[in-house]
Amino acid sequence: MSGSILRNVSRGSFFLATEQLVGLVSGLLYSIIVLRWLGPWTYGMLSLGLAIVGLASVATGNFEVYLERFAAEYEARRQMGRLARAHLLTLALKVGCGLVAGAVLAALAPWLAARYHEPILAEILWVLAGLTVCEAFIATGRAVLFGLQRFGWMAAVALAVQGFKVAAVTLLWVKAQGLIVLAVLLLGLAVVQGVILTGLAVTFVRRGRAPAGGAMSSAAAVLVVHEGEPSTAAAGAPLLGAIFRYCLPLLGARVAFLSGQNLSRVVLGAFMSLENLGYFSFAFTLVDRFVGFVYALPSSLLPSFTQLVARGDTGRFTILFDKAFRLVATAAALLSAGLFLFAHELTLVVGGKSYLPAVPVLALLGLVPWARTAQQPLTMAFYALRRTGRVLQLALVKLATEVGAYFLLIPGLGLLGAAWASLAGAVVSLAAALILLGLDLPPSRHRWTVMVKTATLMALAVTTGQLLGAATAAWPWGLWIGLALKLLLVAPAFVLGVFLLDLVTFDDLARAAGVEIRSAPVRALRDGAVRAGFFLSRSLRPLRPRRLGTTESH
Repeated sequence: MSGSILRNVSRGSFFLATEQLVGLVSGLLYSIIVLRWLGPWTYGMLSLGLAIVGLASVATGNFEVYLERFAAEYEARRQMGRLARAHLLTLALKVGCGLVAGAVLAALAPWLAARYHEPILAEILWVLAGLTVCEAFIATGRAVLFGLQRFGWMAAVALAVQGFKVAAVTLLWVKAQGLIVLAVLLLGLAVVQGVILTGLAVTFVRRGRAPAGGAMSSAAAVLVVHEGEPSTAAAGAPLLGAIFRYCLPLLGARVAFLSGQNLSRVVLGAFMSLENLGYFSFAFTLVDRFVGFVYALPSSLLPSFTQLVARGDTGRFTILFDKAFRLVATAAALLSAGLFLFAHELTLVVGGKSYLPAVPVLALLGLVPWARTAQQPLTMAFYALRRTGRVLQLALVKLATEVGAYFLLIPGLGLLGAAWASLAGAVVSLAAALILLGLDLPPSRHRWTVMVKTATLMALAVTTGQLLGAATAAWPWGLWIGLALKLLLVAPAFVLGVFLLDLVTFDDLARAAGVEIRSAPVRALRDGAVRAGFFLSRSLRPLRPRRLGTTESH
């Protein structure tokens, strides 16, 4: 079973990472074009409109998370008819809520435009209000494909849609079109993506339906009883009640999360100019694109976590969680250190010189993924354990921390105040998540040790990079010399620290070497990285301190 779980997680991670990588690359290209096309003020206007629509989209609910969690179980039990009904029901719920949210948003558009003293905002909101309905088709279609582990199709759709988006935006830039045309393009792409994902989901569900209308085999029935849910799954309990029981706590968590994500821009829009809002939105969006890529690994854990919970295998669940948590936290620390160290270079490449005032904000927001990404394995664990109330509690803790910090820090610190508030919310939420998980799983010092190690490693890298940048700033070609030193000194030192602190172990490398990869170039890249890792692990073994709270088996 360990090999099967590893293959499933690896396969899911690969395709989800591909999907996110497509989004990251195309998103960066999109940003490079749009930022130069619109400029800080107009981009700030667009981001304000998208933030308001993002808040409105909260009203569409989060019913798709039911499909993410239970689609795999229905497939295993050959209850595809029930999955089809769940898909249609969740889609109907989200479309209905989206229509209401879109209508309310369109009605409020003139008032919001007057509130921000920008008449064009009303036109933007009238166009983008349609996204509240499109989001229903995109979210539910993708959730079914995710639950059925059709990751390759998800990546293919992302590649097609994002590629067309970059090409279309480039054409609009060349043709010198306006902001409203860009809003129409975004709406049109959402319509196309929703139709494709929904069509694929319906097709795969129909193909998997049992001839007898989804009746369970005797083995599937045994599985249901083993999971302790005969009354819900076997007896055909009303789907609506099951959906609401699972989703309502997570809906509260989604409301809190999206409110925190968008409230910063809304508050900044009230306190300062649209130009400054454009700087913050640039930094926030750029960080978010990288975070989405790293989320691929923890997201792929949910099906395997669910299977282990269904079997009651708490020991194996804990081992898999601790390993995943360590690796994800290490990747998050690497991402945060990189975003902080190369904030200036990223700003020049993506936004250009006109966005250089956003560099301090980007550097500070770059530290947020360390805590935010490291929390994702915990969130997947709560999903699998059906502790959705925990997710709601954590989201409320994060929201309360952020909102309090917004109103305390933004008036005095401006853009940096919003960045500090985001960092505070992420760190407090992660600490609370570790405490709550200790109530559901055997307590482990390993998890806290991992956070201390990654924080120390990240702090050393950031400090060293800052000192190098300050020392070379006054030199001729100082920017390029500083960049070279960070790449040649800080990056290798970070990798050495990862192995020295046992954040990547010999066991991890051995398991990675055993994963089957069909693509020859990808396999060669993996083999080279594993060989280098084995060399570093053996070479640094005499220098490692005695391990605290971690073992090779993790």
